[in-house]
Amino acid sequence: MLTCALCLWSTKRSNFYARGDLCYRIAPPFHIILEGDYYMKQIYIAPTYKCNNRCIMCGVFNTKKDSEWKYSLEELKTEIDSREIATGDVVIVSGGEPTIYPYFFDMLKYLELKDARVTIFSNGRAFKSNDNVSKLKECKYENMLIPLFGSNAQTHDRLTGAKGSFDDTIKGLHNLELNGLTHSIKTVVMKDNYANLPDWACFVSENFKHPHMVSIHGLHLQGEAHNVSEELYVRHDEIANYVEKALDSLLSNEYKVGISAFPLCTIDPYYWKYNIVSDIKNYKAISKDSKEISETNRNNYELMPTQCESCRVKELCQWPWRMYKKMFTLDYIKPI
Repeated sequence: MLTCALCLWSTKRSNFYARGDLCYRIAPPFHIILEGDYYMKQIYIAPTYKCNNRCIMCGVFNTKKDSEWKYSLEELKTEIDSREIATGDVVIVSGGEPTIYPYFFDMLKYLELKDARVTIFSNGRAFKSNDNVSKLKECKYENMLIPLFGSNAQTHDRLTGAKGSFDDTIKGLHNLELNGLTHSIKTVVMKDNYANLPDWACFVSENFKHPHMVSIHGLHLQGEAHNVSEELYVRHDEIANYVEKALDSLLSNEYKVGISAFPLCTIDPYYWKYNIVSDIKNYKAISKDSKEISETNRNNYELMPTQCESCRVKELCQWPWRMYKKMFTLDYIKPI
């Protein structure tokens, strides 16, 4: 007989065995969303650190965002060429806000020549402009991930630190949708917005019909977030019920959903099939401080709490352990 450590108790699936027991059958397969196959190169590009938001949870320090540093287009092309990016390689374009980079669309067209799978991390504000939407239509990319931190301007603008950012992002999302351009909507769960996650899910459902995915993400305590961690942090087990209600709402409206950067032991196993497993610790960076970014990502994900080392699902459970471990008591994290 085969045993499966993933067949765990779930309030959603009464035929699962008690938590912690092995069972003698194979559970329905968990749908793990991979950001790139393991044999593909994975590249993170930050062409500038400039940003028109001032998000309090941003992983980039404000001192970087205030700098004038950016790649020239030729410098960036040289960096891209040096990584020997090939067909199917995964490229994350971020920053800062990458649409502020003066050669943003030229960069996308150059990456298209490499036939890479490009995902853009953007706040979406640039696409309130019809001109920018028209330029994006001429570029090839796989996805654009846009954060929406609340269902109203008060919450979103407080967390972005930019008055008017909510209205700009909503206009950008509507423009992308009206023009049939691929985009996804995400939120990051923090003390300010976790209790309103079900309302946020309803707002998304009422206003956006065709996002590629709607996802809910745990907090990364690095960059500016590290400086205000007490203001942002709420225990994962206190968040879980709200996350699950939001997912139920989205699923009832037939959205493709995802979750990431949550300890699986705090989430009902029914929702594990929506867990996004990325390989962020192995991303190679193209940025001013490429080595620092790569090393920080690796350390944040590799130095797990002691109790997690014996967990039977640790390979599927990816969240930035290190900074949480340094700052907070994690006695609620229980190995499975």
